[in-house]
Amino acid sequence: MAKNLERSFRAVAIDLFRELRKEDQGNIFFSPFSIQAAFSMFLAGSGGVTHEEISKVLHVMTKNPGDVHVQFRDLLKTIENHKDVTLATANKVFVQDGAKIQEEYLSRVKESYLSAVENTDFSDDTNRAKINAWVENQTKNKIKDLLPPGSLNAMTRIVLVNAIYFKGNWLNQFDPASTRNQPFFQTKKKTIDVPMMSRKGNYRLIDIDALNARILELPYKGESMSMFLLVPREVDGLEALENALTHEMLEKVISTKGARRELTVVLPKFKLESSFTLRKTLSKLGMPSAFNADEADFSGITGDKSLFVSEGYHKAFLEVNEEGSEAAAATRASGLGCAFGEIEEEVRVDRPFLFFIKDGPLGVVLFFGKVSLELRNEDQGNIFFSPFSIQAAFSMVLAGSGGVTHEEMSKVLHVMTKNPGDVHDQFRDLLKTIEVFVQDGAKIQEEYLSRVKENYLSAVENTDFSDDANRAKINAWVEDQTKNNIKDLLPPGSLNAMTRIVLVNAIYFKGNWLNQFDPARTRNQPFFQTKEKTIDVPMMSRKGHYRLIDIDALNARILELPYKGESMSMFLLVPREVDGLEALESALTHEMLEKVISTKGARRELTVVLPKFKLEYSFTLSKTLSKLGMPSAFNADEADFSGITGDKSLFVSEGYHKAFLEVNEEGSEAAAATGYPLECGGAFVEIEEVRVDRPFLFFIKDGPLGVVLFFGKVSS
Repeated sequence: MAKNLERSFRAVAIDLFRELRKEDQGNIFFSPFSIQAAFSMFLAGSGGVTHEEISKVLHVMTKNPGDVHVQFRDLLKTIENHKDVTLATANKVFVQDGAKIQEEYLSRVKESYLSAVENTDFSDDTNRAKINAWVENQTKNKIKDLLPPGSLNAMTRIVLVNAIYFKGNWLNQFDPASTRNQPFFQTKKKTIDVPMMSRKGNYRLIDIDALNARILELPYKGESMSMFLLVPREVDGLEALENALTHEMLEKVISTKGARRELTVVLPKFKLESSFTLRKTLSKLGMPSAFNADEADFSGITGDKSLFVSEGYHKAFLEVNEEGSEAAAATRASGLGCAFGEIEEEVRVDRPFLFFIKDGPLGVVLFFGKVSLELRNEDQGNIFFSPFSIQAAFSMVLAGSGGVTHEEMSKVLHVMTKNPGDVHDQFRDLLKTIEVFVQDGAKIQEEYLSRVKENYLSAVENTDFSDDANRAKINAWVEDQTKNNIKDLLPPGSLNAMTRIVLVNAIYFKGNWLNQFDPARTRNQPFFQTKEKTIDVPMMSRKGHYRLIDIDALNARILELPYKGESMSMFLLVPREVDGLEALESALTHEMLEKVISTKGARRELTVVLPKFKLEYSFTLSKTLSKLGMPSAFNADEADFSGITGDKSLFVSEGYHKAFLEVNEEGSEAAAATGYPLECGGAFVEIEEVRVDRPFLFFIKDGPLGVVLFFGKVSS
C-alpha cells in the first residue's frame, strides 16, 4: 500500500482525536480506520466542494482521485491475510428501494471497498434493526444498536456501513495469578484501585522527550499487530501529551525503532465502550458541506445533488486483559520476582493514556483511543475510533466526487496525488469488507459502481431506504461483519425516502498478544485519573521483552504490545506525568505520529503493568469532517458527487462511526508509564518496569501495512 494512504490514516486519527477530546475529557476510543473507510465510500461519489472537503479531511488529496479507492481495495485484500490474530473489516451499502444510484458508483464501491450492496426500505424501522444486526454480527456481538431510533426514515436514500473487529492474544500473555488490585493515578492526589496485570519480558520502550512520555509496544501473537501505549512521564501529564501529539509526532512514535529490552510491565485491565455521532466532528474538521442538504454534492452517487449525509454514527468497544485484547483465557503463570542480581524496569500504565492499534506490515492505524476516567464506564470520556474505517468509507465517496468537494475530501483524507486513481487502487489491496446499498431505482453511474467494486472490493445491493426495516438490515450486516460487536450503526431517522446510496465499511480485528498476560496475576491496583484521584481497576502484569521508546517532544513513553504473528501491534502512548495526557494530545501531530510509528528500538526486558479495559464509542462525522476541511460534502447546495449520480444532486447527510475494543490478558478484540527500578540484592543489571498507572493514549497498528486501525484514550 502506498505510504501516502497509510499516513492519511494516521493523520485522520490525530485530527479526529484532537477534535473529540474538545467535547469529551474522559476515556475515548474509536476506529479511525472504520470512519475513514465509511467516508471514503462517500468520497467515491462526491463532487465539487464536497469532494475537496472530504479529501482534505481524509488527507487523501491526490491529482488522481481514483488512487484512494484503488489503494483501499489493495488494503482490504491484504487485511484478509493475518493468521495469528482475528482481524476482519466489512463494508456494506444499504440503498433505499427504488432509489436511483449510479451504477458506476456501486461498481466502484463493490470493487474498491469489497462492499456488498443491499436494497432496503428505510421507512420501515425493522430494517434499521436488520442493519444493526449486521453490525452486531460483524463485530462478534460487541457493537449493538449502532443506528439509534429515528436515524433512518422515508427520506433516507443510502446508508454506508463499515464494521471492524479485532481480537488478538498478547505475544507474551500476562499471568492472571500476578494480577492484583493496585492504585491507578487519576491525578497526583487521587487514585483508584484497579486490577493491574504484571509481567516481566522483553518489550520495546521508547522515551520521546517532545511528548514527555514513554511509548510501550505490546505485540500480539504473530507480531503483525501491536498495541502502543503512550504513557506520560508525569502522573498529570496526559493533557500535555495530548496537546503535543500531532500528525508529525505520531509518525515519529510509529517510525521510531528500538531493540526490545527486559522490562516489568504493569498495566491495568480495562474495558472501553464509546459511541458518538460524526456530523458535528467532521464538519468542524472541514467537511461541512457533506452534511448540508443545500451544499452537498454526491452527484457521483445519484447523478444529481439531492443527496447529503444526515449523520454519522460510530461505536467502539475494547477490552484489555492478561491474554490480550477481548479474550480472557488464562495462560501459564510465571513469577514476577527478580532473578538474582537484577534490577527491573517496570512500565506501569497507571495514569490516563493514549493508545492505538497498528498493522505492522501495512503501517495502518486501525484504531485509536484515549483512557482517562472511569475504566468501567463507557461514557466518562474515553475515545476510540477506527481512522482506517472512516477513511475507507469516505474514500469510496471520494471516488464519485468532483470539483471543490473532491479537493476538500482529498485534503482531509491526506491523499493529494497527481493521479487520483492511485488512492483507490491502493485501497483495493487493503480492504476486505465494504458494502454499498443503493436505493431501488436510483441512477448510479456504472463507472462509479465498477470502481467501487474493483478498488474497494465492495458488494452493491439495492434496497428501499424508505422502509426502516432495511436500515435494520444494514445494521445487521455491520453486526455480522464485526462479529456482533457493532450494533445499530445507523440510528433511527438516518435513512429516508430521499436517501439514494449508503456506503458501509466494517472492520473487525481480534488478536492475541504475542506474549499473553497471566489472568492469575491480574490484581486491582490504582489507576491515576489525576494527580489527586485514583480508581482501582484490574491491572494485568507481565515480565517480558517489549519495545519501549521515550519521546521527549511528547513527554511520553511509547510501549508496543505485539500480537501473535507480530504483524499487528498495539501502541500505548503513556505520558511521563500523571496529568500529562492533555499536553501529549496537544503535541501529537501528524508528524509526531509518523515519528512514533517509524522509531525503531530493540526489545528489552520490562515488567508491563496495564489495565484491562473495554471501549465502545459512537459518533457522527459531519461536524468533525467539516471542521477538518470538507464541509461541501455535507452541504446539499455545494456537494459535488457527480461521479456517482451524473449530477450534483447528491450530498452526504451524515457519517456514523462506531468502534469497539476490549483489551485483556489474551490480547485485543476490535502508556509508556513512568517506571521505577525494583532492586534485588547482589551484582545486578537493570530491568526496567513499565507501569501504565495513569491516563494514557494508545493505538493498534498493522505492522506490515503501517495502518492505524484503532486509536484511543484511557483516563479512568
